[in-house]
Parts: sequence; C-alpha cells; structure tokens
Amino acid sequence: MKITSELTFTVSTSLTMGYNITRFVSKVDQNFTCSICASVMKDAVVTLCGHSFCHTCLSTWLAKPDTESCPICRAFTSRYEIIPNISLRSMIRTLHTWCGNKEYGCYNITTIEESDKHESTCEYRNTECGACKIELRHSELVKHCMECPAIKKISEKSKENTTIEELNHKILILEQELDKTKKELEISKGKTKELDLELHELREEATTWSMSSIPEFDPDYSYGYSPSSISQLACLISKYLLSKPPAVDRSRIFMAIKRSFTYYHNYAGYAEDVHMLLATAYASNWFPEHHRWTLERWLEQVTNERFPRSSDRLNLITN
Repeated sequence: MKITSELTFTVSTSLTMGYNITRFVSKVDQNFTCSICASVMKDAVVTLCGHSFCHTCLSTWLAKPDTESCPICRAFTSRYEIIPNISLRSMIRTLHTWCGNKEYGCYNITTIEESDKHESTCEYRNTECGACKIELRHSELVKHCMECPAIKKISEKSKENTTIEELNHKILILEQELDKTKKELEISKGKTKELDLELHELREEATTWSMSSIPEFDPDYSYGYSPSSISQLACLISKYLLSKPPAVDRSRIFMAIKRSFTYYHNYAGYAEDVHMLLATAYASNWFPEHHRWTLERWLEQVTNERFPRSSDRLNLITN
C-alpha cells in the first residue's frame, strides 16, 4: 500500500503508538498493523471508509489543523465518526507476545490481554532503589539493598537500633503497599469513568429547552441524538448565523446535522424540524463548500418529500 509523504513524515516524527511488531512470537498478519505507526494496532478503530488504525494514531492525525480525511484514501473523516473495531481488537488481544523485559532475561510468553498484568509483577521489570535512586532489575533489588551505601548510611544515622535486614523488610513492605495503591488507583479510575458516563446520561435526560431563551453551545451535549436537540441546534446556528463562535467545533456540528437528517428527516412529526435545521445551516457561513454541497442535497431531498412537485401530486390524484 502506498503511503503519502505527509503520512510518512508523521510516522518518522512520532512515537510508536501501537504494539512493537518485534514483541510477537509469530509473524503478525499485515491486516493487524496500523498504516500510521507501522505497529500492531492498539485499541483499533475503523473509519467510515473501512480503514483501521490505532485509536491514538488516528486521533493524533485528525487533530492536526484542517485535517478531515482518512490517512490512506483521503475520504472525508471526522474524529466524531471513529468507531471501535471490536472484532479486530478481540483478535489482537489473543496474539502471543514475549515479555517486554525479554532483553533482561524474562522469556515469559503471554497474550496481549495478559501482558500488562504479567509485566507489572515481572521479576525482570525496571525498578528504583528508594534510597540511592539507582535503577535496576526488580530481581536484583534485595541484593542491592543489602549492599547499598545510601541505606547503610541511613541505618547508621538512625537513632533506633535497626538492622539492615529490618530496613530491607520495611522497604519490601512499602513496595507491596505501593503496588496495592497503584491497583486501587486503576480501579478508582475505572469507577470515575463510569460515574462520568452516568452523569453525562443524566444531564441529557434532565436537559430542558425553552423557546424563549436560546442556550449557548454545550460541548458535553450530544446534539442530533434526540428529537429535542434538532430545533435547539437550529436556534444555536441562527443566533450566530454569520459569525460562528470559536469554541464551537464545525465538524462536530456538521456530524450532528447529519445524525438529525439520517434519523429524523422521514420520521413523522420531526421532518419540519429537520427542514428548519438544514435551511438554517445552509444559510449560515459556518461550513466549507463540500459541507454546503451536502447540505444542499439533504435540503433538496427533504423539500421534495414534504412538498411533492405538481406533476407528482397530479399523478397521485389521477391514480
């Protein structure tokens, strides 16, 4: 597959986002590799045009100014249309890899899914002496503590009659407590994400909108996913028709309009709202030409559906 010079530049000037291909025990299928970082995809996502990448790689690519295209085929791609590639992620998680500490003597083989758990407790993992700050293998830590000048110095200055063995024992206990704290922190992060999601859903359910007051742009509100948001979005655009606020993401608004059209343009009771939204968006100066062309096609389709041509009405009467 031929990659453009711009994409090649991105690869050469960025850190590897996926899994290093040299970690895998067997040869990896080329379909599992990311075209941006050339590594096995991590948290694989797929675009609407069908190409898969690492989530971080594609997000970094689309975060560049004025970049709204697939890195491979240049089809229009928005970061709000990135879809998790669940099947590809499942297959990659079952691939077998060497431990990341293989060069230091660990020849353990695990799946990608189990590798993080193993490496967090691997005897060959990199660690640091708390006294002298020297980095060494975890398996060498106990021996190092027995001979560490910094620990001996601390022991000599201690007012308590503490032996080196007791000090080493305290260090090991502190390390165990630190590992336990890290695990609890990971669990806490997971619970925080769940609470954030629940709060976001509750916020959407509790959102009420009044025609007498047009709210400002809410970056946390999922425009286009509910019927009530269609007229809300139309009023937001009309309020700043000729001068889009800098904080409002143009691509996000366009994708919300696309959702509104797709879900509700032929839904009884909401076609009028979709028609109003499309007309307002087309009258604004928020969007570039390729977006305006799409808006015009959608507007024409909704108009024809709501107001059939005279010839069409005549045919219906005749029949």
